[in-house]
Amino acid sequence: IGSMRIADAKIDALRLHAEHYVLVGAPALLARRPLRHAEDAAAHTLVDENATLPLFKYWRDAPGGGDRLRFARALLMGTIAAMRHVVLAGEGVGILPLVHDVAEVIAEMESCVKIGLKTVLLQGFPSGKAYPSEEDDRFWAAALDLNMPVSVHVDLDRSGERAGPLFKYPKEPDEVMKKLGQDLVYQVGRFGPVRGNGSVAAVQWVLSGLFDRFPKLKIFFAENQIGWIPFFLQGADVRYDRHYRWAQRLLGFKPLSRPPSEYIRAHCLWGFQFDRVGVELRHKINVEHLIWGSDFPHQESDWPESLNVIERNFAGVPEAEKHKMVCGNAVEFFHLQQA
Repeated sequence: IGSMRIADAKIDALRLHAEHYVLVGAPALLARRPLRHAEDAAAHTLVDENATLPLFKYWRDAPGGGDRLRFARALLMGTIAAMRHVVLAGEGVGILPLVHDVAEVIAEMESCVKIGLKTVLLQGFPSGKAYPSEEDDRFWAAALDLNMPVSVHVDLDRSGERAGPLFKYPKEPDEVMKKLGQDLVYQVGRFGPVRGNGSVAAVQWVLSGLFDRFPKLKIFFAENQIGWIPFFLQGADVRYDRHYRWAQRLLGFKPLSRPPSEYIRAHCLWGFQFDRVGVELRHKINVEHLIWGSDFPHQESDWPESLNVIERNFAGVPEAEKHKMVCGNAVEFFHLQQA
C-alpha cells in the first residue's frame, strides 16, 4: 500500500480511492478573470509551492489534469504562506530561475512585474557564471528600468558550474593564475562569515564596479543577521588596501574610487531576526539599510513571539530608528503602501 502513483507496466496496481484536485483562487480576482473552462487557463498563472512535491506531480499526471490545462506560466513560491499571499493579494516574491541566459532571467522578472510581485529573488549571477560579468549589466539595467527591487536569500548559489572562480580579471596570464592561491575577492571578503551570508557576493559586485556603473542600484540580502557586518567592513577596507595593487599590476584590476565598505553601506541592505549585538552596532552599518523580519514560517522564526522579541531586540533604541528597521526601510525598499 502506498500513496505514490505506480506507472510501471510490470506492476499491477489497485486504486483504493478517487483523486480530486481543486484549484484555489481569490474570488475578487476570479470575478475579473474567470477560470471555468480549460481554455481559460491561458489567462492565469499556476502558483504552487514546489514542482517536485508529489501532489503537484499527481495533479499534472491525473486524467484531464495538468496536461489539459495550459496555464500561461507556473510560479513556484517555496512556502505555503507565500503562496497564500500571492494568490489573495497578487503580491509576493518571484524566484528567478538558475539558467545561463540573461534574456530568460529578464523575461521572468518582467512577468513578475506584470503580476504585481514586490521583489525578485536572485539565486545566482544572471549570466549563470560563478562571477559578475558584462552580460549581467543587461539584467541590472532592466531591474532599474522596471523599478523592481532585487533580493538575495542569504547568499548566491555556488554549486556545480557556479563553483568556479570568484572573479574575472581583464588580464589573466597563465603563469600568474597558476600561482594565485587566493584572489582579491577572497582577500577582501576574508572576514565575512564562513557560511557566506552575502559577504562574498557583496564583495564580488563591489570589485566588479557594479555600483559605479549603476549608482542608484541597491540589493537586499535577506536573513543574514548583522552583528558581524562592522568587523567585516573594517577587514574589507584593510585587506583591499593591502592587496589591490598586485591585482592592478599583474591582472589589470581597475582600482575602486572609494573603500569597499562605503559601497556596501550605500548599496546593500541586510535582513536580520533577533540580533542585539547588530542593533547596538547599527550606526556602523547603516540604519536605513537594516530590515528586521520574523522569518515566518521557518524553525528559526520569532513568531508567535514577534512583538516580545522586537521589544527585547530594540530596547533603548530611539523610536524613529526602531520604526525604520522594523517597518520603514522595508516599505521604502519594496515600494509597499504604508498602513
